[in-house]
Amino acid sequence: MWNQLRKLVSGKPSKSSVPETVEPPPTKLEFDDARPEVEAFLKIDISTEKAESEKGELALSAMKKMALDIDQIERSAKGNPENSIAGGLWLSGAGYGNLAQELTRRFRVAGWLTHEQTASGLWARATLAVNARFHHLVGPAMLANADCQQRLGKAERATYIYTSVLKDFIFLIGSWQQKTEAPTDDDRIAIECLQTAIEGLLALDPTEVDGTDLKAVREHVSQILARSKTDG
Repeated sequence: MWNQLRKLVSGKPSKSSVPETVEPPPTKLEFDDARPEVEAFLKIDISTEKAESEKGELALSAMKKMALDIDQIERSAKGNPENSIAGGLWLSGAGYGNLAQELTRRFRVAGWLTHEQTASGLWARATLAVNARFHHLVGPAMLANADCQQRLGKAERATYIYTSVLKDFIFLIGSWQQKTEAPTDDDRIAIECLQTAIEGLLALDPTEVDGTDLKAVREHVSQILARSKTDG
């Protein structure tokens, strides 16, 4: 499922999007080529009215270079999380995930929706490449992209991502229903992501997904999240 999501959040090549595929990487991979340009862009004030028209191309250039590095990371990390990956590869993927997350946040504050969609897609791709087993890291990235798709009017894409999060995270309900204490911090974040995915689906009209009653699951989620750390 995550492989399908990687393709979905990559998008299709266009003037204002990140290319989905690139030429094969060189023998010696360098995963930090884009970092200086991205970090330099993050220092720019994009809060002014003319910022998007004046600085938008700089943002796209930085993200296209980041996409090339993430492409290499994805290929090198193929088989993760079933197979282990080198520490340097993980650091590069996690680092780009953090940078893309910050770009996503800044574009959202500035109201640059198309750039936000691209950045959130990179955030999701980098996270899935090296941290696919950690639901509390995958969830926020996927939901950020789903939210962009929804605001752009791409309901089908948003529904697919929300549904994928629902299916992959719903096991947490069964796990925590057998307990009385509050969820651990990481699981709480993951369960909150499940809650957000359900709300996203309900806003797009489905009340049931493959036989799963969304409102019933939402109720279970609410009960688990309502537990305080002193419960149990």
